[in-house]
Amino acid sequence: MIADEITLKDLEFDFVREKLKEFAHTVNGKEYFDNIIFLNNREDIEREYEFVREAVSAIRDNEDISLNSLTDIRPHLARITKGGVISGTDILTIKDMISLVRQIRSFVRSRREEYPYLYSLAENLDRYDELFSAINRIIDEKGIIRDDCSEKLTNLRFEVRRIRERIIGIIDDYLSKPDTQKMMMDLYYTIRNNRYVLPVKTQFKGSIKGIIHGSSSTGETLFIEPESVINLGNELVFAESLAIKEEENILRDLCGIISKFSENLRRDYEILVRIDVIFAKGRYSLKTEGTGLKIGYEVDIQDIRHPILVIRNLNVVTNSVYLEDGVKGLIISGPNAGGKTVLLKSIGLALLHMKSGLFFPAYEKSRMRLFNRVYTCFGDAQSLEQGLSTFTGHIKRLKYILDNCSEDDLVLLDEIASDTDPKEGSALSASIIESMIKKGAFVFVTTHFHELRIWASGRKDIVNAAMGFDPVLLKPTYKLMIGVSGESYTLRIARDMGIPEEIIENAARLLGDEYREYLEITNLVKLREKELSEKISELEREREERNKEFNMLVEREKADYQSRLEDLNRKRDKIISELEIFYNRISAEITRIQKESDMKLAVNLQKEIRDFINTHSARDNDSGDKGMKSFGIGESVYSGSLKSEGYVIEYDPKKDRYLVNINSKNIWLASKDITKTDSKKKPELNLPSEPLNEVKYKGGVIEYQKEIDVRGLYLDDAISEIEKELDFAYRKSYSRLKIIHGHGTGSLKTGIRKYLRQSIYVSAFRPAELSDGGDGVTIVEIKSD
Repeated sequence: MIADEITLKDLEFDFVREKLKEFAHTVNGKEYFDNIIFLNNREDIEREYEFVREAVSAIRDNEDISLNSLTDIRPHLARITKGGVISGTDILTIKDMISLVRQIRSFVRSRREEYPYLYSLAENLDRYDELFSAINRIIDEKGIIRDDCSEKLTNLRFEVRRIRERIIGIIDDYLSKPDTQKMMMDLYYTIRNNRYVLPVKTQFKGSIKGIIHGSSSTGETLFIEPESVINLGNELVFAESLAIKEEENILRDLCGIISKFSENLRRDYEILVRIDVIFAKGRYSLKTEGTGLKIGYEVDIQDIRHPILVIRNLNVVTNSVYLEDGVKGLIISGPNAGGKTVLLKSIGLALLHMKSGLFFPAYEKSRMRLFNRVYTCFGDAQSLEQGLSTFTGHIKRLKYILDNCSEDDLVLLDEIASDTDPKEGSALSASIIESMIKKGAFVFVTTHFHELRIWASGRKDIVNAAMGFDPVLLKPTYKLMIGVSGESYTLRIARDMGIPEEIIENAARLLGDEYREYLEITNLVKLREKELSEKISELEREREERNKEFNMLVEREKADYQSRLEDLNRKRDKIISELEIFYNRISAEITRIQKESDMKLAVNLQKEIRDFINTHSARDNDSGDKGMKSFGIGESVYSGSLKSEGYVIEYDPKKDRYLVNINSKNIWLASKDITKTDSKKKPELNLPSEPLNEVKYKGGVIEYQKEIDVRGLYLDDAISEIEKELDFAYRKSYSRLKIIHGHGTGSLKTGIRKYLRQSIYVSAFRPAELSDGGDGVTIVEIKSD
């Protein structure tokens, strides 16, 4: 147990729990926070922080996961697995959960790089294609069994409707005839005991023959089933019973299918609840402007704020608490209503937040010791039931903490032993604190006891601290000052409130010279502390100025680099343009040569363009980005992955890759995967007769079918993957591509086939054979030149 109920109440953790429950969407997610699990293991806390960090990131990117529609399906699954049958509306809740599972499964798979922890949690969620299809076929959107789910049910329901229409037709005749209308209390029919009846006035009881199925509360109306519809009513009851029996059989069969998936459904429901808990923590963390505390061996919490005050949008003064190595006690003094208790609660809540995997409002690099347990003794500890006074109840709580605290526990004591004689209270407090520290606990105490502060100042393992107070405005500053002792400012406040001066002076004499000297020293320390604080603020401002200057220099360098890069790109584009002119010239010459057989001119032109390319490639290498590789067209290169040498025939600047001819085969290789060779002899560069960006393997069509599975992907992601595979297959001269997209809602299949109609790589496409996936698979025939 990390904290008992008294501690949780003292620290107002119930308020935190209620806020978390507001942020949870599911019933079981809310129940989790009623019995929140505190974490003791460092790895568990850091892992939970990663989950919450990803949830916060998703929420900020407008990708919050809503689970408001999720219902607890586990009772339904329990009934089904025992052989029971559930209703159509209950089955509909299972279908709704499957829809959520499929949505979240698709989301985390498409964002696996951004949210790896959420992906690891939800990667094994099932799609339930078979079950989802079965439920859709049988149950409509209102949870009612569809008419057409079985031929027998179709016929039975048709018979029920036929008989009912005949009964209503006869009943309407009674209501429409003037002779019988006067006998009716109202011109409508109703159903009693599953029979169609007329509302007949009591005085006409014998005028309409039939069976009486009851009367109105006043006794003035009798509900009579006319004799002419009794046999039809019997037929209707029989037909409805057959239809109900057939519905039960259908539901039983469907529940049998659901039973096969019960374990997966139960597992996936619990995963969804876990995701709900994580995102509730993320929403809470954003609301409190929290951050994940670092786990350390010290207490160094900076810019701490009380989360409840943040949630209430109050103006909160931040504070920092740092204990040097070897210090295990902190004595906090200062004026009443100066923020001592709030600070103590904030420290306790920081620990509880960390152990709950919750972010806490503090500086992001704050460190908190992973204390084992936390104990508190706050406020009025009296017990009316046990007849204990405030002081007695307080001492009883202190004894409990003394008996139970141990190594690496955190103890928070507010106004220790305050309801007793100051001298005796100070002595008792010092002894209790010392005993707790000897047992290995860390003790944070608020007090007004002067003697306790003096005692603490003489120890190395305890430090004094004070909450600030403005002596001019006579208002607390709520700022903690480590290493000084605070006044209560009782006499100053009393004077300001109009207490006669002679009473104030007499009180000062009663305090004695020693206490006045102590106050003078304290004021001197505070003055020095104020001067130091102002100096620190000045240094902080200077540091900010230096950071701004540094950032400006960095931005300027980035701008210069971008300008140089754009200039190089313009030069490159100019060279490419010139190359295109040469290419057009040589194409024209080839055409002329084919007519005139003037080979000498072609050879000279080929040499001219090769020299131009080599010259500008070398210039690019000299002037380009030093961090990037650059190879000229026709230049010999070596591929380490293929352990082969070839020569460059094309460059793709968008993807920084080269088309390299190796052993008479053209292969795309990334710039980083090839190096220049020392080969003196360069291969003859045979320029292609088609545009360079259309270079393709020129062998025969290879009867090979590539397969790609895009189920679960968004349409844009699926098309991107398909386009890559089509490009690869086209260059390799493969004959076809098999795309597995499934049925689903049909939007993925429709989008893919719309893209295929426009693709330059596709000559034809068709659904697969039934044995090979049917309409859930598309076979693409790839163009061949």
